[in-house]
Amino acid sequence: MFCLKKKLWSSLVKHSGYCAIKYEGQEYSYSTLLVMAERLSISLRCNGLSQNHKLLICTSNPLFHCVGVIFSVLSGIPYVPIDYSLPRSRINTIIGSLGEHVVACTDSGTSGKFTQEGISISNMSQVFEIAEKKILASIQPFEDYNSELQYILFTSGSTGAPKGASIFCDGFNNLLQWYHDLISPTTESKCMVVSSLCFDLTQKNLFIALTSGSRLIFMNDLIFEPAVIAEQIDEEDIDWINCAPSAFYLIADEGQQSQLSSLRQVVLGGESINPKKIRTYRKLGLNCQFINSYGPTECTDVVMYHILEDIDYERDYIPLGKSIDNTQFELDKSHFSGKNTGELILKGICVGNGYINNSEQTAKSFFVDMDQIKSYRTGDLVKLESNGCLKFISRKDDQIKLHGYRIELGEVEANLNLCEYINMSVVKLGHEELIAYIQPISGCDNWDDKIHITKIKLQLAKQLPSYSLPSRYIVLEQFPLNRNGKIDRKSPLLSTHEQSDQSGSLEHFNKVTPKLIRTLLNTMSISTEGLSDHTPLKNYHISSLRMLKLYSILNQLTDSPPKLAELYGEVSINTLCSMIYTNPKSHFSIYCFTRGTQ
Repeated sequence: MFCLKKKLWSSLVKHSGYCAIKYEGQEYSYSTLLVMAERLSISLRCNGLSQNHKLLICTSNPLFHCVGVIFSVLSGIPYVPIDYSLPRSRINTIIGSLGEHVVACTDSGTSGKFTQEGISISNMSQVFEIAEKKILASIQPFEDYNSELQYILFTSGSTGAPKGASIFCDGFNNLLQWYHDLISPTTESKCMVVSSLCFDLTQKNLFIALTSGSRLIFMNDLIFEPAVIAEQIDEEDIDWINCAPSAFYLIADEGQQSQLSSLRQVVLGGESINPKKIRTYRKLGLNCQFINSYGPTECTDVVMYHILEDIDYERDYIPLGKSIDNTQFELDKSHFSGKNTGELILKGICVGNGYINNSEQTAKSFFVDMDQIKSYRTGDLVKLESNGCLKFISRKDDQIKLHGYRIELGEVEANLNLCEYINMSVVKLGHEELIAYIQPISGCDNWDDKIHITKIKLQLAKQLPSYSLPSRYIVLEQFPLNRNGKIDRKSPLLSTHEQSDQSGSLEHFNKVTPKLIRTLLNTMSISTEGLSDHTPLKNYHISSLRMLKLYSILNQLTDSPPKLAELYGEVSINTLCSMIYTNPKSHFSIYCFTRGTQ
């Protein structure tokens, strides 16, 4: 069995002279990481760290983040990665749910977000000043606390309330063994991290690289800018990346195929793969190995995988694949009419310890079966096909009833994505109707809403019953992504056309004004209170992927939007309005629905 603690220590010592991390042009060796981890250990222990503590890591610097998780593994204390862009109130909610004995590792830009009493804080920006370029002659292994937990990741789920999914060390070691066998990393391998430091799939990439002497390359400024990422992949000769399909499509579409030629493996997860997209990339010469990975955060991220073969590119879906070692599954068919359809239940070493200090939510999804095996209800609906492959249908909470008929929104989307004119799609329930948001395929310069949507309707009618057909089609140039690289289904861009029974106000805009920009920011939970229209957007503390959402909306209002990088400079709300006013598109309408408080 893979032992992360032993593998990591051995790698840090064995590969001391190798480059471990490259970020913003700076390279950091394995020996530097080890020295910094020791300095952090001294600082934390001086602040009263004990075996009962949980290590909260909140930093905008991936070097600091990696040092924090290295210390966590070597010391045996579970870590809790927190997105640095979260508002202070949400961070306090997360800390409150962790209970007592929390120590926070921050940097100069994030330390001010921690205001709760009783929280010990170590500012890594200050701690590491004395460790810079100073290598100790001898470093001893860290004190061994041997916690059963590896890490705790907070996820909002469908409720919006943060839930801390606890992952066991044994389950994570089992995952890393599978990932190591799949990737076969060496000291020559390079992995580019294109997902949030707090995303579940990021954790395995950090550790499988660091235990193999490989090199981790991070996005410039941690900004997800697809064309720039494609350039980095080309310049750094990246071997493998792991991200959500939606994020990879953007990288592949906005970059050049030749820029991705170094990629040996692309591991996709978190969403269903559109085989039509991958087929297109293959025809354009992208010959890397594609892997479909499936698994929830609550079960160490990956429990099933499928290595795509030639036959898969002609399918209408990509199978979930086979289980990794020591993982089992079954289907709960009790609430479904189809004999081969049910909710997927996972069993075995992959299953975590539930949601920390949240017994009510834990009891809803986690249980022990009759054979005393840990089990988890995924909420994912799957179908066992005649060929023995599992096909993902949709989320259980995406199953709706409309006019008395049961409809799987994911199934409608999957069939839309197979239409020759569609790049990606999202289907949502509006006011007694299905609304399809669609993005035309790239290069479709002669797109005509009336002509092409009619063709899409005819094609879709051959695949689905009439009650499952969308009645409205909204054409988007680009889909918004959340911080994890998945399509952001809660984005105002995908909700402005829906009507709701909830109280609230619906505002209509057909020109760019400061009020429109402020409204868009507020719908993304970005506070504009106390800031003037002349304040640079960088002072609003907007996360990189929220900035990408704003950019995608601006893209639809003008033929010459500001560059994404400019939004991180001195551009203000007034500046944006001026830029778009001088070169607007001929016509647009945006509806912003603000919910009431009832």
